[in-house]
Order: sequence, then C-alpha cells, then structure tokens
Amino acid sequence: MKVITVANQKGGVGKTTSAAAFAVLLAQQGRRALVVDLDQQANLTTLLRVDPRNATGDVLDPSRGQSVADVVQRSEFGMDVLAASQDMETLDLALALAPAGQVRLRDALAVVAGDYDAVVIDCPPNVGLLTINALVAADVVVAPVRASDINSVTGLARLRTTAERSGPLRADRAAPPILPLLTVYNPKKVADGEIESTIEQGLKVPIVGRIVATTKVERDANKRRPHVAHRPDSTVAEGYREVLTAIMGQPA
Repeated sequence: MKVITVANQKGGVGKTTSAAAFAVLLAQQGRRALVVDLDQQANLTTLLRVDPRNATGDVLDPSRGQSVADVVQRSEFGMDVLAASQDMETLDLALALAPAGQVRLRDALAVVAGDYDAVVIDCPPNVGLLTINALVAADVVVAPVRASDINSVTGLARLRTTAERSGPLRADRAAPPILPLLTVYNPKKVADGEIESTIEQGLKVPIVGRIVATTKVERDANKRRPHVAHRPDSTVAEGYREVLTAIMGQPA
C-alpha cells in the first residue's frame, strides 16, 4: 500500500485539487484507493461528493476508537473517503493529549493495509499534529507549489524541515521524500521560471511535475466535480497522470 501525503505549509497552492486528482486517477486505473481528509474545511470531502462528517476524528481521537473500515464512505468517483468536517477543530488538542498521538494515523492505516493499493492524504496548511500524523504515515509527500507565489516556496522549505524533524517518529524508516509539484503553471511567465529555479537550484529539489494554469479547474471545483473526472483528456489530467505514474513507481 502506497501512502501519498499532499502537503504544503501554505494555503491556496492546489493541495485539495491535487489530492482529488490522484484519488480519481487511481480509481480510474482500477486501483483500490482510500482518501483521508485531514483539513477541517472539508473541501476534499465536498469535492468527492460524500457527506462532511468527523470520520477522521472518529478514527484518530482515542476517546472514540473507531476503525477506518467502520466510518469510510464510498464516493461516486470510485474511492473510499475518510471524511472531514468543521467538528475536527479540536482534534489536534485530542491528539496532543493522547498517548502516541503523533502516530495514530499510521497505526490506523496499518490495520487496513491489505484493503487498499494506495492512500491519498490531504493536509491542512499548518504544522499541527494532523500534519505530523500525515508525514509519519507517508511513503512520499507531494508538495504543491503555486507558480508565481514565492510564499508557497517558503511553505515548501518549512515542510521539508518539519518532515525531517518527524523522522524519529518513523521508527526504522527514513524521512519521506518531498516532491515539489508546480501548479497553475505558465511556462511563458518569467515569474514562474524564477520559482522553478528557486526550487531546483536554491532548494536543490527536483520538481516532480508541472500542472498548467487553466480556469477550468476552479470552475469544476465550484460545481463539486474533480477536474480530472470531468475532463480526463485535458492537459491538466495528463499532467497529474504523469506525476502519479512517477509516484507509484517509487518503492514504498
């Protein structure tokens, strides 16, 4: 089972769009996929058209003790979803007070490892215990970086530091690789090229993919439909397909 965590310590960079794209593509390929929404805004839950509920809290909060299998919902797009809701706002505190609160997601996913080929985790744009749980559980971390937004590069740098510091929680596993993914990318814009250079030459991290800019992604999201499901032949869908192929080819 490959665990793909989608994270950046900066909001508005395309995390939810990317997580939804990976999940839909996995389902289209016939792979058994589980989506975990860790963001209390529940945008991924809504985009995949399942009921917003505190299923993530049901699993991670030790006072509830539910298993993943107890609370997942099936999306019409072909994957299981561990949904989020605004009721998750106290979950970080519950994890802080819980024994082994930093590794509860990893342990919960281990129970269902035989049921899925891949897990896609969408993180909140901060460094709370939910993000730490996602990094500990991850085999690979995809970090969307919005082209032309230098602040999202700063978020990427901070994420690398957080992932390295979470390393001791991963027992005998090394820190997960961080794969920057340029989103809303326009190769003709000088600023976008500067962002590329900052990542690859400044941070010395190879970019895993470039998702071209198009207003259709946002329009589809506003209609509660993942872009790659509605437009499977689009350039955006092909970009995500190539990234997913690269990710799934890496060892878990």
